[in-house]
Amino acid sequence: MLPQVDLLEVVDRTVEALANRHGCCPTVEEIADAAGIGYDDVLTALEASRPLAVDHVQRALYLRCAEGLDQGEIAARMGLRRLEVSRLLRAAKSGVGFRTCSST
Repeated sequence: MLPQVDLLEVVDRTVEALANRHGCCPTVEEIADAAGIGYDDVLTALEASRPLAVDHVQRALYLRCAEGLDQGEIAARMGLRRLEVSRLLRAAKSGVGFRTCSST
């Protein structure tokens, strides 16, 4: 198993790659398959990113969805690291019912 910091980075990069490729947020299974790690490792990484300030989550979500910025652009605009933006967007997904690829 990877150290937690490395695991977070692997999951963050995988989530962004899948979201960019498919235009929607991936499921835990999709993340695990694409990253070559276990389902429980993905859950561990996702849980490690909580809790986050609601105003930051809302702003990151707005920049991603309304302005179409990628994580790097959001990070630059908000003065954060890309990893932090990934966590914010993940928090938004779990809190506001973000559309997943399997949703209609």
